[in-house]
Amino acid sequence: MAAAHPLPLLNTNPLDTSSSEGETSETTSINGVDTGDPTVYPNNVNGVVFGVFPGQGGYRCSGSIVDSSQGDTILTAGHCVIDAGSGIHATNIIFVPGYRLGSQPYGEYDALAFTVTSQWAATAPSSYPDQASDVAFLTVEEKSGDSIAEDIGSLPIKFYSSRNQTYTAYGYPSDSPYDGSRLYSLTNPLAMSDPFFIPAPIAMTSDFTGGSSGGPWTDSSGNVVSINSYRYPSSPTMSSYMFGPYFGNMIAATYQDASDLFVPQQAEDPPAEAAPATPAPPVTSVPPKGRAIGKAKVLGQKTNQRRGTARLRVYIPAHGTVAIQGWGVLTRSSKNVGGQRVVSLPIRVKAKKELESLSRRGRLSTEYELIYRPAGAKTQVLNGRILLKKHVSS
Repeated sequence: MAAAHPLPLLNTNPLDTSSSEGETSETTSINGVDTGDPTVYPNNVNGVVFGVFPGQGGYRCSGSIVDSSQGDTILTAGHCVIDAGSGIHATNIIFVPGYRLGSQPYGEYDALAFTVTSQWAATAPSSYPDQASDVAFLTVEEKSGDSIAEDIGSLPIKFYSSRNQTYTAYGYPSDSPYDGSRLYSLTNPLAMSDPFFIPAPIAMTSDFTGGSSGGPWTDSSGNVVSINSYRYPSSPTMSSYMFGPYFGNMIAATYQDASDLFVPQQAEDPPAEAAPATPAPPVTSVPPKGRAIGKAKVLGQKTNQRRGTARLRVYIPAHGTVAIQGWGVLTRSSKNVGGQRVVSLPIRVKAKKELESLSRRGRLSTEYELIYRPAGAKTQVLNGRILLKKHVSS
């Protein structure tokens, strides 16, 4: 345990998507609150997840006991059991509830299995892990015939929550200026929703570092509604935010598989919140008209083979509008955007001939035109080609 390194929070870098290093800080001040006595609720149901990634050594994350039919379910992050980038599966996973200053008031619980979202299992080995799906549930052993929830307690878990609320995050941040020795909490309101992934993850202001991955976010009633997952460390306007997956259908289905508790399917967002929360305004100056301000950049795409559609991920350097079109073949879509952020633009075929070809052959290669109009600067046009795929029934 002493040798286990803090597993870095996932880093999403719109300028360099290969970045995967843990964040560092030169400040010695911290914003987290030491939660104190590890044997009182809810401190006792939080703990440290230790494990080994073969070839990489031991690591540590955060986790919490959540309600389940068997009382044996631990919530943590997907990247704490399947490594982002390599796709390596963790071994020798244990959960230590109430960990504090090296003490283990409840001992260790061996993980017998873990359950992750199918999206995380499929995308973790790639350069673009689906961070909206970065959730895992551990199934741990019983001791003396009692489950961990019976021995210690558990947190209620909730799905389809309102985004616009205040959250309390828990975790064992272990990189400087924290040291991983105790449980900390942070309480802040929603800062933004991230359109880069679907459903859009939520964010709050947080200085938690590596080792806090998988720690729960609770609402004002104490229900778990998200976890510590990832950051945008290279963006000056977003580096102070921690992002966590939105608990909608995808996470609910995974929880149901792990816990044997039925969760009714609903819309990904509550009906009253059809649109994502408005992001915090970026700090961006508008240059004099006609001067270059940096180029938009296409980062990649995600294909929906069930619908035959896709989404294009685009980095936007400054305020303006961005649109995508396909010369009569693709449906035009556009957005007003803030600067230094990543946006997701839908790509759908509208031409009858091409739609029939896509449905018949299961694939369609077509060109698109991306038009970015920065405020006070020259319009930029990027041309590209995209391969759409659609499942064809036999």
